[in-house]
Amino acid sequence: MVEQMTHSSPPPGPRGKVGDTSAAQQQFLALFLRSEREIFRCVQKPELKAIARTPALPVLKTAASAPAVRDTTPRDWLGASVDNIADEGEMSAFGLPGVTGVLVLEIPESSALARMGLRKNDVIVTVNGARIADVAALLRQSPDLAARQTLSVGVSRNQKEIQLSPTP
Repeated sequence: MVEQMTHSSPPPGPRGKVGDTSAAQQQFLALFLRSEREIFRCVQKPELKAIARTPALPVLKTAASAPAVRDTTPRDWLGASVDNIADEGEMSAFGLPGVTGVLVLEIPESSALARMGLRKNDVIVTVNGARIADVAALLRQSPDLAARQTLSVGVSRNQKEIQLSPTP
C-alpha cells in the first residue's frame, strides 16, 4: 500500500486539479511517506506488520452522554411566569439556535411587560443587551433593572428576533 502511494500521482489540490498542491503540501506528503516507510521497515513481528498495514482508530467504550437536564420549574419575573427552554424539542419548535433562552408562559395584560409588547410564548434571549441562557441569568439581571429603571428585551417570536422597549 505504501509503494502504491509513492508511485501514484500527487493528490488533488484545493480546487481538485492534480498537481495543484503547494510546495508545503508536497513537502509534507514526501516527509509523511518517508516516515511511514521507515516505521513499517522497523516492524519485525508479522502480527504487528498486519496492524501497521491496516491501522484502526480505537473505539471509545463510554456510556452515551445524557443530555443536560435543565430546570423546568416556572418562575415569576416582573409579574410574568417564565421557564427555561427545556430541550431540543422546544428549541426546534421555537426556531432557536440552541437550547437557550427563557419561555414566557403567562403574562398579565395589565403588566408593564405586556405594555412593552411581551407576549405569551415569546422566548427571552437578551435583557439590556446581555444574553440570557436560562431563568437564573434572567433573575441575575433583575437587581440591575431596579437601579436603572430601563429595560430592553430581545425576544424570539415566530422564529425572528425582535427588540422590545418601553413606550414613552
